[in-house]
Amino acid sequence: IDHASQVISAERELFRLTLDMETGLRGFQLTGRAVFLQPYNDAATVIDAKFAALDELLAHDPSQRAQLASIHQIFKEWRLQATDALRQHTDSAAHDLPDTSYDKMLESKASMDVLRRKFDTLIASEVFPRNAIARRIRSSSALLSISCFLFAFVGAGGIWLLFRRQMRDLSRVLEKSRDAERARDALALTVAQQEKEDAVANYRGQVEAIN
Repeated sequence: IDHASQVISAERELFRLTLDMETGLRGFQLTGRAVFLQPYNDAATVIDAKFAALDELLAHDPSQRAQLASIHQIFKEWRLQATDALRQHTDSAAHDLPDTSYDKMLESKASMDVLRRKFDTLIASEVFPRNAIARRIRSSSALLSISCFLFAFVGAGGIWLLFRRQMRDLSRVLEKSRDAERARDALALTVAQQEKEDAVANYRGQVEAIN
């Protein structure tokens, strides 16, 4: 999942850079102000490295590498169109020629629409499997949690039964001990009573002998 998340993040960042370039180009074509080219120029300095980095991340997946290669090729064609549109716009402004940048803008938009759809397909091909794996992991985690709970519950029940059995056995031992003590007390009382009766009888016999 970590690798899939890295791939998805790299794909979305690359897609964002292409949108920045399109936005900058379109802003410049509509206004003629160079300040609108800032997003285009910023993205252009790093986008080739981002393509290479994503290609390396997809080294394990030939299918996705092929999709990325197709996207890269379309982007290169769009970039050539963009470069040509910028040159024509500059030439038109410098030589007071008819501005054909609008037609170029439509061409670049059509290419970017194709690029956008391909990016959507590429990202979806990584997102769906990642989400499926995440769902399986969550299901497994939930099953493990339930199993642990049941194990703990059953284990606690077993411990409780063992505790009850031990307490019952202990109660029996204590009851037997108390019974033995009561028997000893009763025996001692009987012996004491018998000794008392013997003493009284002996005293009477002595009195009668004297008389």
